[in-house]
Amino acid sequence: MALDRWDDEDLANAIELGSPLLVDLRADWCPQCGPQEGVLERVAPEFAGQVTFGSVDVGLYPAVLDTYEVKGLPTLLLFNNGEHKVTIHGFKRAPVIRLALRNLMNS
Repeated sequence: MALDRWDDEDLANAIELGSPLLVDLRADWCPQCGPQEGVLERVAPEFAGQVTFGSVDVGLYPAVLDTYEVKGLPTLLLFNNGEHKVTIHGFKRAPVIRLALRNLMNS
């Protein structure tokens, strides 16, 4: 399952909807971003209908970095009820992401 590619406006609209949301912040120059996206593409179907997944290329939309005080990539932002709940820095394997998403849905 490919992640939807969003711009900063798409991100704002997705957050506003209020449902559980995972946003992958990435850039083409980031060596760990491709592998992280692969992990997310494998995890996403397990949460279909429960969590929305999207990806923002911060090379194209750098303001997102400042908004969420991101210092490195890849970074995952988790939202629920329209609020930023969790920031996960660095490459993470599927079990870590699954646990974070289960916790998010219970928040």
